[in-house]
Amino acid sequence: MDHIFETLSLIYLSLSPFIFIKSQKNIHKFSTSILFLVLFFLRYLLNPFINRFLNLFFLFLILIFSFFIFSHTKKLERIFSNILGKSYLFYPLQIIMTVIIILGLSEFIFFWLLHFDKIKLYSPIYELKVSDDIEDIALINERFKNLDKKFLTNDFDLLIKVTDNSHLIFHPIFFWEPKKGEFPYNKFGFKGELNKIKKEKHEIRIFFLGDSNTEGEDLHSYPYLLQKKFEKDKRDNIKVINAGVTGYTSFQGLLRFKHYILKFSPDILFLSFGWNDPSTFFYGYDKSRKIPLILLNFYDIFKNYATVKFIVSQKIKLSTKKGIDDLERVSPEDYRKNILEFIKICKKTRIKIILLTRPSRIKFLKNGKDFRKNVPIYNDILRDISKNENIPLIDLENVFNRIEDKESYFIDDCHNNFKGYELISEILYDSLQNYLK
Repeated sequence: MDHIFETLSLIYLSLSPFIFIKSQKNIHKFSTSILFLVLFFLRYLLNPFINRFLNLFFLFLILIFSFFIFSHTKKLERIFSNILGKSYLFYPLQIIMTVIIILGLSEFIFFWLLHFDKIKLYSPIYELKVSDDIEDIALINERFKNLDKKFLTNDFDLLIKVTDNSHLIFHPIFFWEPKKGEFPYNKFGFKGELNKIKKEKHEIRIFFLGDSNTEGEDLHSYPYLLQKKFEKDKRDNIKVINAGVTGYTSFQGLLRFKHYILKFSPDILFLSFGWNDPSTFFYGYDKSRKIPLILLNFYDIFKNYATVKFIVSQKIKLSTKKGIDDLERVSPEDYRKNILEFIKICKKTRIKIILLTRPSRIKFLKNGKDFRKNVPIYNDILRDISKNENIPLIDLENVFNRIEDKESYFIDDCHNNFKGYELISEILYDSLQNYLK
């Protein structure tokens, strides 16, 4: 109903001066209409800073003001005559009112278009290009069964477009991020107990940064199981924070680490990327979607405006342009650079970093049909960095490769089940004992 009231109010404020003002001079009627429009659209420029109730209250006051104006027409004429006769007042006011109307109208349009989903922000939009192998399709359908899907098929591939993941929202730097404060995330957008940014005395914070296998489903994850082990030991000073995000690459993880996670002062950082990095699902490099710094500053100042959100989101919107569909999201060379940058920052800030190779079901890596055959290359890069930089590494890929019934530890090609998470949490728990003495 709000939008109907808003629309009727806009029409009334625009036309009523020409109906109710009894004046021979159309300039007075036109000026009054402009004044009402300025007041109406000014509300939309204040919209990010006031709640909806207050905004509607202001509209109610504007309507009352219009009735007052109509009953004092002669006073209004004298005011307009004075302003119109003084150029030093008229021209600056004309410029200011024009700017308010243009910006306010833009915000009005985008606010309601977004409200009714007539246009969409680029939040997490996954455009997945996979083979038409029936097993692949079944796995992806199972993975995204609770999300809206649109299937487009041809003779060569299946495009599955998932456009509405309710847990994730647009972010101009990280592309998308979890909704802060919405289950299963805490108020900072992580999973795990974290009440404030500053650490308590003797508190140890263990952060896990990775993709969907790190994030898990709701609270079902290996960081969560690790936290439970510490709670069982009554080591309440240890906080395990799950900062994994579905679909993230090392490029996104590094940005989120530098621009957000560092302020939480992690003591130990576990890093698990390497599945989405070689992925070709997004038709091009992640780094090619990095928006210019000047646009980031612009967004940071005006980020609560619907118009700004839409413009910035379109800058990094995923492309389905043909001809670049074989490009990995993060090349092996850039993956190495990203991991080394993590290490450099951790050394500087005295954070203990531990690398995790990315486990997966080996049969999907042998068929050689798509990016999955390249996942071991990224794991080899981690092993090489670990050796050259003397950085601890837990080789989860080899752990699962040595298990005879390996498939029983996974729900699909790249996500562990509870049994797999439990094994990982046990390995991590044992490895941490040397660092937590």
